[in-house]
This record gives sequence, C-alpha cells and structure tokens, in this order.
Amino acid sequence: AGAMRFRPGAVKQLPLERRIHYLLKNVHIDDSLALTLLLGLHLNGRADILATFLDELGIPQQGGLIDETHELQPPEPEALQRAVAAVY
Repeated sequence: AGAMRFRPGAVKQLPLERRIHYLLKNVHIDDSLALTLLLGLHLNGRADILATFLDELGIPQQGGLIDETHELQPPEPEALQRAVAAVY
C-alpha cells in the first residue's frame, strides 16, 4: 500500500485483479522473494508433517526446514517407506 501511496484499507477494497496488477507493477520478484513464497506455500499448515517426515529419514531439521549444514544423501527405500507411513 505504501509503495502505491494508497491507504491499506483502500487497497483491501480494490478488486483482486486490480491488486494483482499493482503488485506486479510495484514489486520486483527476485530469487529471495520466490524462495520465501515457496517456503510459505509448502510450510503453511504442513510444517509438522514435514518435520515428522524428515525426522523419520534422520535428516536434521527445525520446524520442517532442513539444517543448512546437513549434506543430503538419497534415502534408503526402507527409510523412505517408514517416513511416508509416519505421515499417512
């Protein structure tokens, strides 16, 4: 709203198509924003499931996010089956 010099309440009243237009016009999408949006999409309401899955695979994680220092390896088929069974 601030970048468009609109009040937040005025922006909320705009039709969705108009808000999308203003957003695309005023926000520069870069890798950091894309990563943040993807994390939000995948973790929103699913962090516990993802954490359980990663724990079953023995992958260090915090809130569903893999520890950056962990070197990933392909999981063994049996471990993968256990991880899937743990979340279903």
